[in-house]
Amino acid sequence: MENLVTLNLTRNLIVHLPSAIGLLTNLSHLIMNSNPLRSIVPPHIWNLKKLRTLHLRNCQLNSSIPPYIGKLKSLVNLHLSSNILVGPIPSSVNNLTNLASLVLYGNQLNGSIPQEIGRLTNLITLDLSFNMLVGPIPSSVNNVTNLGSLLL
Repeated sequence: MENLVTLNLTRNLIVHLPSAIGLLTNLSHLIMNSNPLRSIVPPHIWNLKKLRTLHLRNCQLNSSIPPYIGKLKSLVNLHLSSNILVGPIPSSVNNLTNLASLVLYGNQLNGSIPQEIGRLTNLITLDLSFNMLVGPIPSSVNNVTNLGSLLL
């Protein structure tokens, strides 16, 4: 399975992501929507250097977004919506310069939108709605010239 590129495990009642996922070095798309993972984003995901899509929507994730998220520099689509994620959006998202879609709606994220969001110049969709974010929209959002959808 070392050549596996896409893994879609949506709605399989998976509670723990097996550490063997980290061995799938060619994995580009990991989609695990609607599984009761509950715990933090599993650390073996950070080994997936070719990962372009990470969808963990509606997985009952109940922690903060780890700063390690910035290690996934190939990500184009990051969807962590409809969970119970808390805390601020980590500033390490500025490392995800290939992101076209960042969807974090429906969590309990707080704090302000990081100024670094403006470094994500490939963003087309930014959805931070239904959270507890406060403060102004960072002026750096003006640098995201491809932005077609901004939901706050």
